[in-house]
Amino acid sequence: MRVLMMHRATVRDERGAVAIIVAFLALFLVGLSVFAVDFGMAYANKRQAQTAADAAALGAAVVYTQQPTSGLGCEGLRTAGQAAADAEALLKAEVQNDTTMTGEGTLVGGRVETECTDNGLEVRAEVSTTSPNLFGGAASGGDTTEDYEVSREATAVVDAAGAVGGGLRPLALCSRDLLTLTSFPTPVMKFEGPAGGGPDKGTKSDCPDTHNPGNWWTLDCPGQNGPIADEISNGCENPVSIVPDQPDPSDPNIRSHLLGHCPTTAADPASCLGADTGNLRDDGSLDALKALVDSEEQFFLPVFCGTPTCNPGAVSPDPGGNTIYPVFRIISVRLCGYHLGNGAKGSHSKMTGDCANNPSGFNATSGGAHRNYLLVTVLQTNVSGSTRDVCDIGDPCDTGLRQVRMTG
Repeated sequence: MRVLMMHRATVRDERGAVAIIVAFLALFLVGLSVFAVDFGMAYANKRQAQTAADAAALGAAVVYTQQPTSGLGCEGLRTAGQAAADAEALLKAEVQNDTTMTGEGTLVGGRVETECTDNGLEVRAEVSTTSPNLFGGAASGGDTTEDYEVSREATAVVDAAGAVGGGLRPLALCSRDLLTLTSFPTPVMKFEGPAGGGPDKGTKSDCPDTHNPGNWWTLDCPGQNGPIADEISNGCENPVSIVPDQPDPSDPNIRSHLLGHCPTTAADPASCLGADTGNLRDDGSLDALKALVDSEEQFFLPVFCGTPTCNPGAVSPDPGGNTIYPVFRIISVRLCGYHLGNGAKGSHSKMTGDCANNPSGFNATSGGAHRNYLLVTVLQTNVSGSTRDVCDIGDPCDTGLRQVRMTG
């Protein structure tokens, strides 16, 4: 009987020890869980702060893409756009406060940090916020009012795009008619083409020295040799780029550099475009041009170097289909109108929207049967897929084609 009682006492003692162990484990697990709640919220807020920083950097970068060039260089463009970029970054950071971020997201310093580098214009944004300390202080017996500090950074790079992946229409323009790009969209510009003969021949174009026999400044797309009407309708399928490593337009060697880069079209198919001797006044081509005007489509056009920058113009002197056009600039345009003779379909215009800014009063009906010209407005465009580094932002080759990429 005594033995049995001792055994029962031993059992009671063991059960008490297990209860104590369970109590300590429960306390530990509760403490661990409250820390997990705090750190889980901190992790979520870090992600939201990163999203806000990304949005702020990207928003500011897009503002910089919309800045006109005006030959300011990167530093001039950076300074001119800083205030607008800061305002957009602040707005983007504040928008994220309406998401799941528990603290108030703030753009550090109230502005983005910008720097001109070899990669382009770098735009850096830092967003800070707080994450609540709900349980950690209570579990440790400390101050429960001190929240966690959270901050994240993001960097976007803005650069000029001297190349386009496709969609360029193979109609060459003379650079002399390209006005200084002080705003986008620009006022309507009139690009004169070769005159068709008669009293206007060789007198109306601003680049008369490039009137090669049998050539009308119509081009072959790289790797294509289809009807000119189809290429006007659909654009080039393959990339087109300006000639790389161009000297400053004031350099007297600019013409020799362009022509030296393009002894043949095969030397650089993307930058050395050959002539297409197709008839720009046939019904198919005129229908394609009219469709571009009416659709208000935005597309790309190549520009060759004419007087006074290149004197004579930087176009090979070969006649007909052997003429080579080194690509001096690429511009994004809307076609406002055209005049290609006095035929039934020879002229058409639509001077609305971006084409309404027409202080010179250009129209598509002036000129005789031998006149050829296009009316366009130049637009700023952000492009993707441009991997050829041939132009720096703010340089003379920067015509408003820009690209943005996130780097961190």
